[in-house]
Amino acid sequence: MTHLADIASGLIFRPILVRKRIMKASLAASIILIASSMDQAFACPTTGLATRADIGKLLSYRYACATVGGQSWNQLHMGSGFGPSSIQDYKRGPQDQADPSRVVGTYTINSGSSGNPDTITYDYGTGGSSTYVVTPAAQAPGPYSFCNVSTGETITVSVSDRHC
Repeated sequence: MTHLADIASGLIFRPILVRKRIMKASLAASIILIASSMDQAFACPTTGLATRADIGKLLSYRYACATVGGQSWNQLHMGSGFGPSSIQDYKRGPQDQADPSRVVGTYTINSGSSGNPDTITYDYGTGGSSTYVVTPAAQAPGPYSFCNVSTGETITVSVSDRHC
């Protein structure tokens, strides 16, 4: 039999309150775990990054070749310095009548500030733009990682003096 004194002291409702507290703590822990894993999923490297000068010398009049989602990129960076400069999609080459090389967008090499790293932004007009940090810090042709600072997606790019 329930007594008014038991209700007033909280003895009747105490198990319900304890369950609510456990559920709230469990929910909070789940949210923290999801948020921390999202931070890790979208994180780009913070060490060994190419500087603005590295990126400029690395890509000046060189090709960047990559395959992402079944699409192959074979793009000539048509400038020296920090840009904006044109990006030419090699396709089948400048002499090919069916699918010649053509300018598809621009790139700009950005100076980091306030603790942010130097980056490169590709702008394809209506195709959108993306900004990347580049690793390792080097200037010679070879393999590099371009990490999208918005999504954390990393693309392996081969930089070459010749088209791919």
